[in-house]
Amino acid sequence: MGELKSSVRRNHRKTSDITKLLQDTSLSERPVEPSFQKVDRGQLSVWRGALPSSNLVLFTPAIPSTSDIDPFEPLGRALSAYHGQVRHVPYLPTRGMTTTHSTFCSVAGSIVIVACQIIEGYGPISSASLRGQQHVVRDIRDVALANQIPIVLIEIGAVDCGHLFSTVIQCG
Repeated sequence: MGELKSSVRRNHRKTSDITKLLQDTSLSERPVEPSFQKVDRGQLSVWRGALPSSNLVLFTPAIPSTSDIDPFEPLGRALSAYHGQVRHVPYLPTRGMTTTHSTFCSVAGSIVIVACQIIEGYGPISSASLRGQQHVVRDIRDVALANQIPIVLIEIGAVDCGHLFSTVIQCG
């Protein structure tokens, strides 16, 4: 019984850590509490039962940053607390989905894709960049659906891709 309580406490701590991380990653001056906008419970149960040896692929937009690390690297590290095989693969909104992204999709057991509205201080707000992200998100979603790979979208800001997914986390 004590082991169960300890496990629950540990999992709660990790969940609150990821919530804090998503707040910090929102790239806005006033972060908003992350929340599920849509939840596919069947898909989440597949996630919970995912084999530790399967790859969880995290696709994030490449965003100019004032620091030496990718702004989404901490998210990848936090996800690795839950899953031992996280592969963080940035994408360039201007280049779209490449063969590298297709290769990572083909070996994915599950996918998390991030799309965000670029905020001042991290790069210019560009409608072309946002359209590029939307295009990459759709392409990766199509590959995931065709291969029956569970996929979750994390939207940061006003990205307008949530209608394409059955599980969406909204931040900022």
